[in-house]
Amino acid sequence: MDIKVEDIVVDPKLVDRTDGLDFVTVQTYADDMESGAVFPAVEIVSDSESSWLVDGQHRLAAVKQLGHETITANVTAGDYRDALLKSCATNAEHGKPRTNEDKRQKVLMLLEDEEWKNWSDREIARQCKVGHPLVGELRNLTGISSSVKTERTYVTKHGTLATMNTT
Repeated sequence: MDIKVEDIVVDPKLVDRTDGLDFVTVQTYADDMESGAVFPAVEIVSDSESSWLVDGQHRLAAVKQLGHETITANVTAGDYRDALLKSCATNAEHGKPRTNEDKRQKVLMLLEDEEWKNWSDREIARQCKVGHPLVGELRNLTGISSSVKTERTYVTKHGTLATMNTT
């Protein structure tokens, strides 16, 4: 689907890289677009009032540089939190590769959230497309722990009540 460039919200929390927008990549994309290269659609999350860019910042900048009014986009229905979550995996498999700091930034965003910090290290790693040891390391370094109960009571085979530590 084609979407007007002016209707796309570019929120730094969703798309910013630690090293900023790479103007060499933007220029390369613009040159390739002028030569007829076809790029994948940018990824948008929309709640019908706002359309947040979650993947394709360099492609969008190249389209703007060329003065095009529309860009091809895959639009997913959702709210701002859906856009935040979807942005965590951006550029894991294509485009300008993520730096280690980019990966850390997205993992920390989930660890600092009241809901998402309760997810397991493996689930956060899956959402961010990183290894779970990175999530565990960042969780330990920052002292951010989940508020999930870490003890569970159960009845042993002898009929006594025992407590299991589930951390």
